[in-house]
Amino acid sequence: MKTLFVLFKNVRLEQSQIEAFRKEILTNTDSRYDLFHNHLPDGKTIYRYPQVQFRSYKGYAALYGIAEGAELIWSLLGSGQLGKKYSSDYEIIENEEFAIRVEDAVYFYSIKNIYPFNTPNYIFYKSLTSLAEKAAFMEKKIGTHLVKFCEEFGIKYTKGEIKVNLIDMQKHPGVDIKDEKMMVFDLVISTNLHLPDFFGLGRYKSHGAGTLKRL
Repeated sequence: MKTLFVLFKNVRLEQSQIEAFRKEILTNTDSRYDLFHNHLPDGKTIYRYPQVQFRSYKGYAALYGIAEGAELIWSLLGSGQLGKKYSSDYEIIENEEFAIRVEDAVYFYSIKNIYPFNTPNYIFYKSLTSLAEKAAFMEKKIGTHLVKFCEEFGIKYTKGEIKVNLIDMQKHPGVDIKDEKMMVFDLVISTNLHLPDFFGLGRYKSHGAGTLKRL
C-alpha cells in the first residue's frame, strides 16, 4: 500500500490550527477531491478511513496520505495545485510501498493523542473501576479499529488472528470536540499487524490525532 508523508518547511502550524490548514487546502483545490474532505457533492458524509490526513509535525504543516490519498497528494505536489507556499519548500518524510499484513512477529508502536472511543464507549470506559478492566477495554477498542481498517482495505486475516496488547497508557485531560468532552491518550501497544509509521488510528485522525510510530 502506498504511503506518503510530506512536511511543508516554510509553513509553521500548531495542532490547534489544523482545521484552518485543512480549509486552506480545500480552498486552493476548489474542494474538487473528496479524499480531502470525505463528503459527496450533496454534502453527505463518506464513511471511510481518511486517506488524506492533515498534521502538525515538529511545528510545521504536513500531509499524510495512504493508498489513493498518497497518490493524490503526490500528483498535486507535482502540479502545484496545493498552492504556492505548499509547492516551493517541502520535505518528503516517507514515500514508499508498505506491506500491511498480519505476521508471526510482534511489533511495538507508540500512539500519540489518540481518541479511541465514541460517546457510548467513553461513558462505559469511565464507569469501569479497575485499571485491569480499563486496560482490557482499551485493547479491545484498539483491536476493533485495526480490524475495521483491514476489512476496508482488503487486508487478509482470519477471525481472532489480529492480537493487541496494551503496554502503557497515559491519559490527558478531557477536551471539547464537537460539544463532546473526550479524553485523549498516549499509548504503547504491541501487535502482530505490520503497520507503517505515521499511520493514524482512532477518531479525528484526519486532523492529526492518533499518530502511530514503531518503537
